[in-house]
Amino acid sequence: MISVFTLLAITLVLFILPQLMLSIPTAIPSPNPRVEKARIAESYDYASSGLDYHAGTLHTLEGTHQVRGADEDIARWLAK
Repeated sequence: MISVFTLLAITLVLFILPQLMLSIPTAIPSPNPRVEKARIAESYDYASSGLDYHAGTLHTLEGTHQVRGADEDIARWLAK
């Protein structure tokens, strides 16, 4: 007598997994060559930004989300 778990495993291997394997490639987006060719790369230069990334204190926002910033900037952000 075949157990329920054996039947479930056979069903999974023969019917469900092949369908999942067929759908995986469709979930991966393929890049549009025209858009990628026309895209302008953006970069950020920390040295020329004029910001001091070590200034300010660490503030806790919404549970575990932490942000470093000046007290005035954080107060202004939270007021919005």
